[in-house]
Amino acid sequence: MTTPSGYMNMAVPIMIIWLLIILSLCSEAIPEYRYHVCPNTTTFTPNSTYQSNLNQLLSSLTSNFTRDTGFYNISVGQDPGTVVYGLFLCRGDVTITVCQECLTTEAKDLVEEYCPTEKVAVIWYDHCMVRYSNESFFGRMDREPTVILVNTRETADPFQFDQLVQVIVSMNDTVRRAMDASTVKLLTVP
Repeated sequence: MTTPSGYMNMAVPIMIIWLLIILSLCSEAIPEYRYHVCPNTTTFTPNSTYQSNLNQLLSSLTSNFTRDTGFYNISVGQDPGTVVYGLFLCRGDVTITVCQECLTTEAKDLVEEYCPTEKVAVIWYDHCMVRYSNESFFGRMDREPTVILVNTRETADPFQFDQLVQVIVSMNDTVRRAMDASTVKLLTVP
């Protein structure tokens, strides 16, 4: 027969486990750094007009995190050579709180740690990305910078993952065949 003190000995570990589960469910994800690019080809002088415009741009980006789309772009400045173009993008599955925390962390890390005097920079975290430049890149597809990030974690269901990959390969093959079709046959009804 179990004594009252025996129940207490079992209750303490159960309460600790319960508390840890609740805390893990309630806590927001900490932004996780992935990669950054800041080519040292163009730099600005500290305390310059460009730096002032960059600070305004980053402030505007981090204060507009509540956009429904998780995306925002802006340019700051008037004079050629001092205009800064920038944008942010948050993953579609993150909360506004996570987006804000990620953007704030990225903006701070870019100017303080990774790219303190570069006019061009991109930084990726797990939940968001920030990019700025002294040249407009809005509405233009750039192939650079290119970064390939590899997921080293195991999939929870390898069979389901393989099925999904096969569906994607099949769709890509169908698109390729449609684009490569040299002639299109039209059906006419007599």
